[in-house]
Amino acid sequence: MHRSVKPHPAVTSQAGEASSSPAWLGSLLQVSDSAYPTGSFAHSGGLEGMVQLSAVESVEDLETFVRSYVLNGLEWVELPLLHRAYLATQENDGDALERLDQLSVALRTPEELRLAASKTGRQRLELLASVMDFDQLYPEAWQSLTPKIRQTQIPIVAGLEAALSGMPADAAMQAFAFASISGVVSSAIKTLRLGQTAVQRILHQASLELPALTERSLLVEENDIGAFTPLLDIASARHKRAFSRLFLS
Repeated sequence: MHRSVKPHPAVTSQAGEASSSPAWLGSLLQVSDSAYPTGSFAHSGGLEGMVQLSAVESVEDLETFVRSYVLNGLEWVELPLLHRAYLATQENDGDALERLDQLSVALRTPEELRLAASKTGRQRLELLASVMDFDQLYPEAWQSLTPKIRQTQIPIVAGLEAALSGMPADAAMQAFAFASISGVVSSAIKTLRLGQTAVQRILHQASLELPALTERSLLVEENDIGAFTPLLDIASARHKRAFSRLFLS
């Protein structure tokens, strides 16, 4: 039997309906800020590798990349994993978290992308203790659950964080998705030398799709989690050995 974790201050159903007292809002804004030091700024989400392959060369190409790779990956991989980690944390189910963490690793074929998800996740997990005192606020859950997340994959850590802090699952999922898209398109300013306005327009258009995308991601069964992105995998594998690069991934 798994003992449920008591959220702070109040959540919700499986999908995570909004709390009447959003004490979680400040934390959500903080962890979604590009200045939050998870190291995500050092990664392009595979975009630089795609640019090196000449697969992304223009604003139109970037829009296609965001839709075909970033949004697709969020819907079929990142958000389903985050949501299941959220539910596993609520149920204090460390075994489920461990399984999801391993699944997240297995779904990332290129080593570069696996390491990126683990490094940013590890930093985010450490910040939960050093900045937000989760180890003191939720000592039982922290001690029983965090050792299970050995690979510290970022969507699993984000799901744990959201459930413990009591934020609604859909809010956490949309914030995670927005930050992911923002990180990718922001890297285009350097890799493609695009202007801020073009990048912000792409980010805005993508953000409009997040509510529907989040709803669809809730329907993805665990056995169906995954995305077929061979070109991105090849680009990431080549990027690791590139003669020069601006980003770690």
